[in-house]
Amino acid sequence: MGAGGAITTGRLTAFAALTTGLLAAAAVALSPPVELRRTPTAPAATLTPVAFADLPGLPGWAEDDPAGALAAFRASCPGILADPGRFSPVFGAAADWARVCATAADTLPAGARAFFETRFEAFAVSGPDGATGLVTGYYEPELDGSRTWSMVFPEPAYPAPADLVTVDAAAFAALLNGQRLAGKVVGARLVPYDTRGQIGAYTYGRRNRPLLYLRSQADGFFLQIQGSGRVRLSDGTLVRLGYAAQNGHPYTAIGGELIARGEIAREDMSMAAIRAWLAANPLEAEALMNRNASYVFFAESPLDDPSVGPKGAEGVALTPGRSLAVDARVWPYGLPVFVAGRIAAADGIGEEDMARLMVAQDTGGAIRGVVRGDIFFGWGAEAERRAGGTDGAARFYVLLPRPRWRGAVLCAAAQAARSRPVRPGTSFGCAPAMTRRLTPDEQALWQSVAATVKPRRRAAAPAATPAVPAPAPAGTRPAKRRAPPAASPAPPAAPRPASPPFDTAGLDGKRAARLRKGEIAIDARIDLHGLTLAPAHDALLRFVHDARQRGDRLVLVITGKGGGGDGALKRLVPLWLHEAAVRPAIAAMTPAHRRHGGGGAIYVYLRRRRGEARGSKA
Repeated sequence: MGAGGAITTGRLTAFAALTTGLLAAAAVALSPPVELRRTPTAPAATLTPVAFADLPGLPGWAEDDPAGALAAFRASCPGILADPGRFSPVFGAAADWARVCATAADTLPAGARAFFETRFEAFAVSGPDGATGLVTGYYEPELDGSRTWSMVFPEPAYPAPADLVTVDAAAFAALLNGQRLAGKVVGARLVPYDTRGQIGAYTYGRRNRPLLYLRSQADGFFLQIQGSGRVRLSDGTLVRLGYAAQNGHPYTAIGGELIARGEIAREDMSMAAIRAWLAANPLEAEALMNRNASYVFFAESPLDDPSVGPKGAEGVALTPGRSLAVDARVWPYGLPVFVAGRIAAADGIGEEDMARLMVAQDTGGAIRGVVRGDIFFGWGAEAERRAGGTDGAARFYVLLPRPRWRGAVLCAAAQAARSRPVRPGTSFGCAPAMTRRLTPDEQALWQSVAATVKPRRRAAAPAATPAVPAPAPAGTRPAKRRAPPAASPAPPAAPRPASPPFDTAGLDGKRAARLRKGEIAIDARIDLHGLTLAPAHDALLRFVHDARQRGDRLVLVITGKGGGGDGALKRLVPLWLHEAAVRPAIAAMTPAHRRHGGGGAIYVYLRRRRGEARGSKA
């Protein structure tokens, strides 16, 4: 932990040394692994920085479309903003999370990858048992139910009982050491609450009136394991039962019991296999389910929009395939987590590799451990099949926001602009670190910004009056005068990177000539002059996306020439226009004619959208 509460380990940074006004070196720094522990009883997690560009570091990152994760992250942002203390300092400052949430609100789906890569840093996760953990799946069951008991609907679904007392561990941290207790008061004493077997007894219904009734004990059992469900009542009404409380007893997996008895082979274990065993062994089913003493109580709510998922423990609607249940002792809600593992195959045969960015938005009684996750698959038969068949090895990578001014370019530029290095922990601090080679884009970005930095000139020292040497004592030899050391030659200036070439190959010769002469009407324009790099980048991507959606063909991007005629935006905008998020939409780009800004602006000629009719626009 560095000064000022900033993380000085586990962050992507950059540093540069500027000697006599010339660039000497630049590198992106990856600091050593850092160990974190949210609570005294939580297992420790170790975070090791990795680069998005290193495919071995993030398996499958390039293949995933993080637009769904962006939508899930946006859903978490109101809670993040309302709870500044949600993230301990090791996860980033509240201001850093507020900043990425503000950017997420204005980011289009097409810019999701650029958003996560430029606003976050990635860290490989390992726990006490190593870097490989377990990922399973859960879903929202769709069941039939009734308001009244009958032989068809005999199984009650209970609300949170009035006599259930939940102890807030935070209020007794010194005594409970982070544990959570639930029980009931009997004779002024807090005692454990009823177990599953005791709640299933007939007399319990007199203490707690059921919300409704389900078809079978198995339906009620699996509804509690999933934590929520949709129930279609006899009159056709569709309601949702969501998690309300739990009786405080530990969760026991009955699948493990069946494996231990030899009833089901480990390789054949799944939710469907357990259901089949319960149906085939009705006399033993209740006793087996009661081995799991944990019991979940529900709250009923109307299901107004069937396309919206249930609320997780964070209090936001879960997104199928993008919401992840985690051990809340280890990970805070709202944290982006990239999961690379094995899940049930989409074709229903075996398993398949999965690499996907998700957001920690839920938890569960069986979700314990650092590298342990439960993927929300949605609702319906397909979600049930994939959730029930997912039980595979996985690796986790968490994303933490880049602290303000700690990006590679901004950090290096801050170092270069000052007469001495900045202390770590200040707003421009750069941690001492190991280094890796810059990617071409990083190198171009660094050199473009560093070229605009001028070292602070120091006032010339006043000429000193030559000292008159004292006469040497009699009988001594005068001391020899040493010649002043020769000045060290200044290091050569680093070569400036070439921006990606302007390209008009997507146009025929006549139209390309008209474009260069400024003879094609401009449909829209954006002025980036005066913006800092991050807002300018986001505004450019959003502008190109919106222009193409409107059917615009020629747009003008104004960058300004900058000091000395070659500013940072002028050099960086062509790089940004070559990014994967926008390059496929561009047919040609070339410097603007002088009447439209000359070297301080760029013509960007957009491709027609598929199916768009050729109209009057050139």
